[in-house]
Amino acid sequence: MKIRLLFMVAIMLLFTGTNAMAGAFFTDNGDGTVTDNRFELIWQQGYVEAPTWTDADSYCVNLKVNLPPNYNPWRLPDIKELAFLTDDTTHSPAIDTTYFPDTKSSFYWSSTPVVRRGPSARWGVNFSDGKVYGYDSADENLTDNKRYVRCVSEPSPQ
Repeated sequence: MKIRLLFMVAIMLLFTGTNAMAGAFFTDNGDGTVTDNRFELIWQQGYVEAPTWTDADSYCVNLKVNLPPNYNPWRLPDIKELAFLTDDTTHSPAIDTTYFPDTKSSFYWSSTPVVRRGPSARWGVNFSDGKVYGYDSADENLTDNKRYVRCVSEPSPQ
């Protein structure tokens, strides 16, 4: 009986995706931050509008939300870190809104450059569909789209 139950749970996880257990990945710290238990990252629970990646970077560097003493200062996430926040079981927004409520279904900046697009281009995640896109803040055709930032921190090396 136990083997059959374990088999059924394994099949369910296989078909529902790894993000079906996203709640086990995150801890709401109750102070405007969320800990990603997989990678020991601390995320800003909220977000702000940032028209360019330099605006996003500057915002994170100057963020004054308290962190544990063993953590580095806030920074802009790289594309891998940001992409790990997506939840492929939902969309608009493609993120666990239990831990990241009111997330805009829009583009969020990362620090990772898009090498072939110029100095102002960065990768980011569109939380409408959870996909990764390259975006150039100098592209005049995209000025009507809102862009956002959510900052991250990691533990200091011991």
